[in-house]
Amino acid sequence: MQLVTMLTNRGLIFKLNWRLLLDILMGKCFIFFDRYSVFALGSSNYPNFCAFGHYVDDHLKDLGGKSILTIGEGDELNGQDESFREWAKNVFKVI
Repeated sequence: MQLVTMLTNRGLIFKLNWRLLLDILMGKCFIFFDRYSVFALGSSNYPNFCAFGHYVDDHLKDLGGKSILTIGEGDELNGQDESFREWAKNVFKVI
């Protein structure tokens, strides 16, 4: 199984997956997934650029998940759309 979720630039989790992801992160839900990848959105204007995405990535690793790609980062001030397209292209090559 592959886990896919999306994060907004303010660290809010995309509505369709928010409950599952929160349950996994809080240890309330144990789900087997063997591969995942995270693309974090943020603004380099803030000191903790993409911090929540990195938190999710680290936590999924701690739960035994295997990242199929290095975490992707999109900067709303510098080409986040292009960064996402490149990341997504690479994810779909792997899966």
